[in-house]
Amino acid sequence: MKLSTFIALPLLCCLLVACNKAQPPQQPATENAAAEQPAPSQPQEKEQPEMVGNDSDEHGCKASAGYTWSLLLNECVRPWEAGVFIEAQDPSLDQTQAAHLITKKGGDLKQIEIYIPKAGKPMLYDLVSDEGSVKTWKNGNYVMTRTKGLYELKENGKLLYKMQSKTME
Repeated sequence: MKLSTFIALPLLCCLLVACNKAQPPQQPATENAAAEQPAPSQPQEKEQPEMVGNDSDEHGCKASAGYTWSLLLNECVRPWEAGVFIEAQDPSLDQTQAAHLITKKGGDLKQIEIYIPKAGKPMLYDLVSDEGSVKTWKNGNYVMTRTKGLYELKENGKLLYKMQSKTME
């Protein structure tokens, strides 16, 4: 008996408190309710929150959706969709971020474009050597070579990224 009283008493108190909450008085609805309210002395400006996806760059590419301007293709692209993944080799690089290689369709390899995370922007590489199965592109200190489908990107001679490709031949 004591146990049931011990449990019932706090429950009863909670119910009483919950039922006793004061409700704000409701005004009766009238046909001219809007007309009865006083007009504000000055128009109130609402702050418009910045819309997601409202971040177009000068080319119209939306960075929040993963798009960036491709210098090579002259259009907005998502590098991981338009290009191929190049795996980081240097342990000092962030291994969770990939570089991406983009080429023109139709086999034109006079220029290639590479997105390197640490560069923060796409970079064009010009073909400087074409000796059959060995091709070399360069942009400043960066050199990309392709030897029989093996792509290697080096900076000042240090290997940064590597990719084995059969589709980019």
